[in-house]
Amino acid sequence: MGSKSSSSNQTQNVTNDRRVATDAGSIGISSGGDVAVNIVADEAFELGEQALAFGNDALGLGYEAIEEVTGLTRDALSAQDEHTRRVTETLSTALKTTQQMNKTEEGQMGELIVKIGIPAAALAFVAAKVMK
Repeated sequence: MGSKSSSSNQTQNVTNDRRVATDAGSIGISSGGDVAVNIVADEAFELGEQALAFGNDALGLGYEAIEEVTGLTRDALSAQDEHTRRVTETLSTALKTTQQMNKTEEGQMGELIVKIGIPAAALAFVAAKVMK
């Protein structure tokens, strides 16, 4: 009668070290997972530069357009102010002429006497005081 026994002991230690060290601008990639390296062609950078230059040119043209519109608006407002001044002067003259024409001859003579007579009387009064 014989008996047989066997035992086995097995130990496994696994350590994953995913640290990466680089020097002088090199690129380090950890091998712990999938790695995708995308390389962009020089043409893509040139296209980006052209797009930025186009945007810059468009902004410049927009600023020039705004300056032109501002100048035109300023000129239009100035012309409107001059036109308003002329219309006001014309209406004022027309009103004075209408008032003058509506006065009777006696009213016009009375106004003329007031305009000339009061200063003349004041001059006569002053002259009389000076001659004494």
